[in-house]
Amino acid sequence: DITAVYDRASMIALSQDMRQRYYGQLVELLPAHVVMLLVTLEYPNGEMEGPPFSVGRGEIESAYDAHFNIKQVHNEDVLKNDAFFQEKGLTQLHEIVYLLEQA
Repeated sequence: DITAVYDRASMIALSQDMRQRYYGQLVELLPAHVVMLLVTLEYPNGEMEGPPFSVGRGEIESAYDAHFNIKQVHNEDVLKNDAFFQEKGLTQLHEIVYLLEQA
């Protein structure tokens, strides 16, 4: 049985329309009582076109709120450690970690 999911970068690799399908499939496939650790990136709109795509809390809540209790457990601006994204012109790059537990 699956008891936990570690989603490190799938959401930020997919375009928004592909993410919508991904959310539906994931919720459909996961058994009851699964815990998910979800890692996303978030940066200001319009500063870069992905991938990686910026995925904000609102989208996560829209996708998963009916099935999971969502708790943010980590938020760190990681831009200072990433020359690639600095060169892309980003002013912020937050790595955000959420804990999702089935409601």
